[in-house]
Amino acid sequence: MKKLLLLITIMISTLPQFCLAQDCSVSIDGPSTIFCPDESITLTAQTQGFDDANTTFLWFANDYPGNQIADTGTDTTLNVQPPYTQTTTTFWVSASGTCQGSSYTTTDSLTVTVFSNFQLTGVAPAQAAICAGETISITATAIPNTNLTYTWAGPNGFALTNQTNATLTRNNATPNMSGTYTVTVTGQGGCFQTASTTITVYPQPAVNATAADNTVCPTQQNLQLQATGSGGTEPYIFEWSGPNGFNNNTQNPAINNMPANAAGNYTVTLTDDNDCTATGSFLVTANSLPTANITVTETSGIANNDGTVCAGASAALTATGAGTGGAYSWSNGLATAAITVNPTANTTYTVTV
Repeated sequence: MKKLLLLITIMISTLPQFCLAQDCSVSIDGPSTIFCPDESITLTAQTQGFDDANTTFLWFANDYPGNQIADTGTDTTLNVQPPYTQTTTTFWVSASGTCQGSSYTTTDSLTVTVFSNFQLTGVAPAQAAICAGETISITATAIPNTNLTYTWAGPNGFALTNQTNATLTRNNATPNMSGTYTVTVTGQGGCFQTASTTITVYPQPAVNATAADNTVCPTQQNLQLQATGSGGTEPYIFEWSGPNGFNNNTQNPAINNMPANAAGNYTVTLTDDNDCTATGSFLVTANSLPTANITVTETSGIANNDGTVCAGASAALTATGAGTGGAYSWSNGLATAAITVNPTANTTYTVTV
């Protein structure tokens, strides 16, 4: 009988990844979702079935095994710092160690999604410098700007929390509101971003406006306007306006022989070195000019009271028109309403009321 000899060759692989070690595995423990793009995360490799604590770990991102990002040795944790280059990143871990007495390597992956739910692009005031009494207005700009809350902090302990309006408004500003304002914008999942800006509130100047005499006899007196500035920041600029288109940019202008139609309201605007302004005004009144009248009483001459007398005879001259408290001034130096004269030649008598 013939015998058939059958030879079979069994190949033993030395590559650890071909060993059958179904009880040895690695998994990644970590968040699958990140709401804040500037949030760091920690990934932890959890092993099962490996024989000892000498298992080592290699970490990869998106491309395994091409893009190795870390070799943590026997440390099972990987700290991943922002920024993230993609909205979705797949992290891989390769665990190599002894499994059932043989070298063994296994892998696991975890996909992490980054929700950049908003981006705070800036915070800016409507005006970086304002005057006291004006309004502070600061707006935070975020894209997109839905489902966000705004918390503000400012000088001298100012705080305004959990606002839905992106604009901060502070009316009737005072200099102690000057300083740095910081906004914290909070979005989905508690993700927040901050930004700051600076506001300056200048002190408000003041002006006192008047005239040397607010009641003037038209065409006979000068109107002297006067302005005095205080507060704010010098130097000051003065600008006057008044009746009949009156304008002047000197501090204390004058209107010589003020006409009657120059009576009315005068306003001065003071502007300080920070462009803060103050105004003052007052009323100028023009007195009515009196109407002078002279009555002659005499009995000599051609007819009584006709202003013709005999030389040396007396005549009574009575002036009216000054009213209560008024005064009279005669050309012969007398200062009463009624005078008696004895002219010896033709004489003209003048009274100023």
